[in-house]
Amino acid sequence: MEMSDRVDFEAVFRAGATPSALLSRDFVIVAVNDAYEKVSGRPRAELVGHDVFEAFPDDAEAARALRVSLDRVLATAERNVMALLKFDVAVRGRRDEVEHRFWSPVNVPVLDDDGSVRMILHRVEEVTEVLRELGLPRQDAAEMQAGQAEVYARSKELERTNQRLAAATDITTAMLADAPPDVVLRLIAFRAKEIAGATSGCVLLREGDGFDVAAEAGDAAMDPAALAAEVRRTGRPGVRVTGDGVAVAVPLRHEEEVRGVLVVTNPPGRSGLGSSAILPLEPFATQAELALELGDRRRDTARLLLLADRDRIARDLHRSVVSRLFQLGLELSSAAELIIRAEPARRVRGVVVALDGVVQDLHTAVFRTGGVRPDGRTFRERLQDLIDHAAESQGFATTFRIDPRLDGVLGEPAEQHLIAVLSEVLIGEVRDRTAQVSVSVGVQPDRVVGAVTVRGLVLPAGITELGLTALARRAEQLGGSLTFEAGHGERHFTWQMPLAGDHG
Repeated sequence: MEMSDRVDFEAVFRAGATPSALLSRDFVIVAVNDAYEKVSGRPRAELVGHDVFEAFPDDAEAARALRVSLDRVLATAERNVMALLKFDVAVRGRRDEVEHRFWSPVNVPVLDDDGSVRMILHRVEEVTEVLRELGLPRQDAAEMQAGQAEVYARSKELERTNQRLAAATDITTAMLADAPPDVVLRLIAFRAKEIAGATSGCVLLREGDGFDVAAEAGDAAMDPAALAAEVRRTGRPGVRVTGDGVAVAVPLRHEEEVRGVLVVTNPPGRSGLGSSAILPLEPFATQAELALELGDRRRDTARLLLLADRDRIARDLHRSVVSRLFQLGLELSSAAELIIRAEPARRVRGVVVALDGVVQDLHTAVFRTGGVRPDGRTFRERLQDLIDHAAESQGFATTFRIDPRLDGVLGEPAEQHLIAVLSEVLIGEVRDRTAQVSVSVGVQPDRVVGAVTVRGLVLPAGITELGLTALARRAEQLGGSLTFEAGHGERHFTWQMPLAGDHG
C-alpha cells in the first residue's frame, strides 16, 4: 500500500496551522480547519454552509475587495494575494461585542483535471499582533495605532495600484488585439466603474452640441448630461452631487478640445465617490481617447484600401468587361442598320439599349457600399467582432449564429442597443473561462430576436442585472424588450426588436 493511501487528508487539513476555509464556486464555505474556527471567533456549525460574506459583521469595503479577489481566481485560475483586511470580529462568548482584527488573505484555486477551478482555498493569516508589535516595546498606545494605520494604509494603496495595473493590462491587450473601439470603450466603462467603486460607468462622445452614450456599464444613478456639458465647457474634471446621487466626470481630450467624457455614478447613500476618484479615472480617459484615435486611423486605412480596391476593380472592368460589352453594342448597332425588316431591327436596337444599361449598372456597382459603415464593417461583422473579442479576452468557449439577412433591417439606435446588450452580458456577466456561451441573432417576419445562453459561472444575482435593468428600459423605449432568467445552471437573455419599418 502506498503512503498516499494511508494519509487522512481531512485530518491534515483540520490540523493545519494556517487558518483556512474551503469555498465552493459560489463562495459558500464547505469546510474550515480548527485554526480558522479559532481566528474567526465562530464555531464550525455557524460557518460551514454559509456564504463567506455572511460569516462576519457588515464591512462593505472588505467584502468588495474579497469578492474581487475571488472573482479573479475563478476567472484566471491563478493564486491571488490580497492586501490586508480589517474585520470587526465578534468576541467569542460575547456576541454583542466586536474587536478589530487585521488579516492577510490569500486565495488559491483548487483545479480539476481539465484545469478548471473546482473550489477555492481561502487562507488567512492574522497579523493583528504583528501590527501591535511594530516599533520599539516602549511605544505607547497612540504610536502603536499610528503604526498599524500606516501599514494598513500602505497595504490598501498597493492593492488599489495592482487593481489599476490589471485593468490597464486588460484594456491595452484589447487594443493590441485590434478590438473595435466600441468593445474597448465598453471595457473601459466597466473597469472604471470597478476601480472607482461606483454602480455605473459610461463613455459619452460629442455629437453636435450634445453628447451620445458610446458605452455604458451598470445602471446610472443620475443623468450624466449636465455634468458632461460642464466638463466640456471648462475642460476640467468635475463632481456633481444631487438628490439623485453623485457623479464624477473626467474629459477625453483631443487636440486641446474635449471629445468626450468618462462618467461614473453612485446612488444616494452609497459612499466612496467624490473628488478623490478623479485621479484614478484619468488614465482610463487617456486610454479611451487612444482607443478612439486608433479607431479613426483604422477607418482612414479602411477607406484608403476601399478606394484603392475600387480603382483596381474599375480598371479591370474597363479593360475587360465594360470594353467588350461596349464593343458588342457598337457591332449590334451597326448590324441593326443592315437589317431590312423593321421588327428584327427594333429588337436588335432594344438589345443595344439593354447592353448600355448593363454597362451603367456595372459602373454603379463598383462604387456601391450598401450595408457597409464608414469603417468598412457591416452590422453583422461588428457583432461577430464583439463576440470574438469578448471570448478571446474573457477566455470562455462560444458558439454563435448570426442571420445573414441582418444588415439594414434595424435602425441605428436598435443596432447600438443590441451591441450594448451583448457587451453587458459577454463582458460584465461571464467571468469564468470554463463557461460555455451560445449566441444567436435571427431575423423574423416582423422583428429581430437575439438570444444568449450562459452555462457555467456568472456574477452573483443583482450585480450585473443593474446594467441589464437599464438596458431593458431602453429596449422598451425603442419598442422592443429585453428579458433574462436563470435556472438549472444556466442564464438566458432574450432581446427582441421590431424591424426598422415596423417602428412606431
